[in-house]
Amino acid sequence: MGKTIIIWGLVMVLSLPVFAQRIGIAVLDLEPQGVAASTAAVISEFVRGEFRKSQRMDLVEKNRMDALLKQKAFEQTGCTESKCAAEAGTILQVDKMIIGTLGRLGQKYVLTLRVVDVKTAKIEYQDREEKIVPEEELDGLVPPLVSRILPNLKLTGLGQALPAEPAPADETGGLKIYTTPSGAKIFIDGNEWGQTPRLVSPLEVGEHSVLLTMEGFRDVVRQVKIAKGITASMNVVLEKVYGSIKVTSSPAGANVYLNGVLKGTTTAQGLSLSGLEIKTYAVKVTHPGYAPYEVDAATMPDEVIEVNAVLSPKPGSIVITSTPSGAQVSVNGAPKGNTPCSVTNLEPGTYKVTVSKEGYENGEVSVTVGPGESVAKSVVLKKTLTPSVPPSTGGRGTVLGLTYLSTNAQGYKEYRNEKDGSILIEIPAGSFTMGSDDGDSDEKPVHTVYLDKYYIGKYEVTVGQFRKFVNATGYKTDAEKSGGAYVYVNGSWKQKADANWSNPYFSQTDNSPVVCVSWNDAKAYCDWAGLRLPTEAEREKAARGTDGRKYPWGNAWDASKCNSGETGDSYKYTSPVGSFPQGVSPYGCYDMAGNVWEWCHDWYGENYYANSPSSNPAGPSSGYGRVLRGGGWDFNAHACRSADRIWFDPGFRRDIIGFRVAQ
Repeated sequence: MGKTIIIWGLVMVLSLPVFAQRIGIAVLDLEPQGVAASTAAVISEFVRGEFRKSQRMDLVEKNRMDALLKQKAFEQTGCTESKCAAEAGTILQVDKMIIGTLGRLGQKYVLTLRVVDVKTAKIEYQDREEKIVPEEELDGLVPPLVSRILPNLKLTGLGQALPAEPAPADETGGLKIYTTPSGAKIFIDGNEWGQTPRLVSPLEVGEHSVLLTMEGFRDVVRQVKIAKGITASMNVVLEKVYGSIKVTSSPAGANVYLNGVLKGTTTAQGLSLSGLEIKTYAVKVTHPGYAPYEVDAATMPDEVIEVNAVLSPKPGSIVITSTPSGAQVSVNGAPKGNTPCSVTNLEPGTYKVTVSKEGYENGEVSVTVGPGESVAKSVVLKKTLTPSVPPSTGGRGTVLGLTYLSTNAQGYKEYRNEKDGSILIEIPAGSFTMGSDDGDSDEKPVHTVYLDKYYIGKYEVTVGQFRKFVNATGYKTDAEKSGGAYVYVNGSWKQKADANWSNPYFSQTDNSPVVCVSWNDAKAYCDWAGLRLPTEAEREKAARGTDGRKYPWGNAWDASKCNSGETGDSYKYTSPVGSFPQGVSPYGCYDMAGNVWEWCHDWYGENYYANSPSSNPAGPSSGYGRVLRGGGWDFNAHACRSADRIWFDPGFRRDIIGFRVAQ
């Protein structure tokens, strides 16, 4: 009797249904295939929700699963193989792991789920559901698939499920939350529930407060009612918010950059930049001559962030050169060295620069230096003349190399420079009209210029004078040192290697003007003779006088009064200096029109007249060519005008180019 009872009891135990035991499971996030990861994450939550409904399942909730796996440094992403899933199940202490994929083929979505037994690390069941549905109805794939899987779940291992979290209360529902764009943080009744898109379940029946927040977008607060057994949906389009930055600068006129991109220039009222995304910007403010100002500015929704950039000026400098060089320079009375002289680390402002050298009158210029600006000034010094016998007495005397000779027919005093024999005419101080409205654009505007007293050559420097210089110094011209000069041969201009001042390919006498000399050669001659080249203002005044005449003799062209390319003279090339007394200038200077082009001291500036000094202009501080004046034996009436200007590189040499001296 007792044995029978034992056997019947054993039969009763063996006959208990397997599903009377609860199975511990966990669901890893589905692997997306052709769909967004956020979409796969939402459907993963629906899968968990379906397994949670089963009374046979002890489901490890998502938050708890993530925390345990993270604690063991287990990487869920890409865990699609049975071995990997079994490792995760061991950590979670469950019997079964659910893994799968959510894919898309054209318009068809495919949901695949696999059941992995944790103990054997084998897939014991797999199934799929596929359908053409809109994305918002993808959750419909889950229930039929999970319903087919549940009957095939068997407890074959001995793994213990984790203590089950409280099963959803009877009075619960769910909420699917989508946002455009996705990625908004979800807070329900103050508790964080991850990011959109997401299924939030279970939620107690009743009214709940939902807060959606995302950087750069306006917060959204909604009230939602949850009904028993129903999953509600919420789809919210987030409104982007913007901020503004206003930049003011001292001084105004500064460039403003945001994250390296130029956004505009400040005015006296500043620069307002609106419609900016909510983030931190690198603000950089620059202005020529000032150190850049840099700061980070974080925009705030619907607010104006103000940036006030007070720029620090960079120091400036003055570069002083003089003719002659080696003169002493002082700035605001403080000695700074000899020319050429660079004075650095100057605060922005106006400075008085004095240039002095024994035997010369002091030169003074006012120089305004801007922030970070380097200003170059060239000062031409005039020799001091103190005759031992005053010229007014009619006597003769020697003064610093100049010997007074007499007063010429035009009423102006003439001197001889003893070093080279040049005769110089004294041009009195005063104003004259410079430029022309009838010529090229570089002769405009017509303007009044004041010049101190100076002395200019009565004639162009001759071949004989230049030979005396070469014999005394052994000087080699630019033509002799490299490439020769350009000369007129058989009706065209050609560069000849053997062409130079002594061989211009046409015959000359010692009284012919020297040609094939560069500006460098002319300056070397003047330095040797103790003289200098005239400025273009000095030459123009000496050529046209103070009554604004077009040519040295008047306003009407007369080809018989100069040696030019027009008909009217018997010279094919140059003529001896002084051959046209009928074309003499108002001061008694010869060949101021035609014969040869003459080098001047100045650098050429096409627009120099627009802002040149009204007193003793000496040309721009730098340039790409030196000025020539006067026209030449092969040029027309237009080029022979007193106001005409051309320029060449300082090393250029040609058989139409010579020079005259000044003091």
